[in-house]
Amino acid sequence: MVKECPLLDLAAKVAVVRDCATTFRAVSYDKGLFDQFEGLLSKLELWGGLERGYEEKKSILLSDQTHLKKEDAMYAAEIEALEEEKARLDTKIHKLKTQQEHKRSEVQSQS
Repeated sequence: MVKECPLLDLAAKVAVVRDCATTFRAVSYDKGLFDQFEGLLSKLELWGGLERGYEEKKSILLSDQTHLKKEDAMYAAEIEALEEEKARLDTKIHKLKTQQEHKRSEVQSQS
């Protein structure tokens, strides 16, 4: 009954099994056996809660991963654009230095 139960229904199924156990306890009382069974049901309930928490955290992290990949791609494109702008400015600086040196040599040759 509980073995292949979806996580969302687990708490309800544990409650049903617990009710059955309580009924059986009234019919045939074996305290040690029913205490052990109650302990197992409590652990199952706890593990189900932990599993649900894990699944929720996993979906949040996967969502974050998708967002971070998009952000990473955006920053990579921005870095590429800035590198192209830097290369363009370096070329312009080199051209201006060359022009300045050319004018300097013209002035020196005229003096």
